[in-house]
Amino acid sequence: MAKKSATSPVTATQKVSKSRKQESPLAVPSALRYFWDFADLSWKYANDHQETLAARRPLFTREYIAAQVAYIAEVKAMPNNDVRTSQRKKSRLSLSGHRQAIMTEVNLLDGAIRLAYEAQAELIPVELRESGITALRAATPRDWAAVSTFLTTATAYLQANGQKLVDAGAITDKFTSELAAKGSEFNAAKAEFTNNKQSAKEGTASVAQGVKKIKTAISAMQDLGKNVFEFQPELRKRFTADYVLNEVRSKHPAHIVGRTDLGPVMEGMKAKPLAGILVEVLGQTGKTATTDAEGRYKIPIAGGEYQVRYTGDAMSPVTMKVVVRPGVDRRVNVVLEPAPQT
Repeated sequence: MAKKSATSPVTATQKVSKSRKQESPLAVPSALRYFWDFADLSWKYANDHQETLAARRPLFTREYIAAQVAYIAEVKAMPNNDVRTSQRKKSRLSLSGHRQAIMTEVNLLDGAIRLAYEAQAELIPVELRESGITALRAATPRDWAAVSTFLTTATAYLQANGQKLVDAGAITDKFTSELAAKGSEFNAAKAEFTNNKQSAKEGTASVAQGVKKIKTAISAMQDLGKNVFEFQPELRKRFTADYVLNEVRSKHPAHIVGRTDLGPVMEGMKAKPLAGILVEVLGQTGKTATTDAEGRYKIPIAGGEYQVRYTGDAMSPVTMKVVVRPGVDRRVNVVLEPAPQT
């Protein structure tokens, strides 16, 4: 069967009633790190019982299920949001650097104009406005369009008045060409940033649309499975989001995370983080961590109920019960107090 494109995936919605389509699709947040495993496992259960499902709805062929799994892999392979955001941030930093180079030239031009017209002080504000410096300095640092406008205005000004500034000894005869070169670099960086910004927006929308279609297809499949196995509880539960989600979570390590602070903290005072605190999960070999400079720690662990102890030099130890759900991080923030002095 031909592979479907990301813009036109196979969906089960053509076999779902209109009222069912209008409901919100599967309530599983796409941001969950185990969403893709969730989607694959859902279709694995469908494949395991394909013949029974197909007897009720012929759409559910082996090829149909394979196409759904292929589409999941296709959407998953799209550049994630972190990659797109990183590219946009890098291009923004580059653009800011080129803007700073332009601002250096602006300061040189400002000084040149003031020097050339120092005997005619009333002309200086006029010359600054004509060169575009006044408008640029009134713009915000991220008003990239203002920089491009300045480059156009300054180029026109230097064509008309550049020789006067050179004759006055205010600038070198290379100033105009150097400004033009920096302007070209800035405009190229601006174009790159605009492209990355648009790409990030479109990429995010593509992944979001893909995830939405995946959820819709899974939701329809699960509805069918629940109806088919209505009187078989053990099979029926496999076609519910909660069951599949818990199955996936159980295969992912959770973490006990948090921070330790010095107490008691008086009202209005900022908590002081405690570094070097030993955090131990009692009875679990190797499940320890030492808090960093910000008092933070992180211990990977399976779901279950644990006793966690916090100890540190000159601090009263604290032991507390912590319940961890499979695949779900458990945050525990602890305030330690100085040990009583004897």
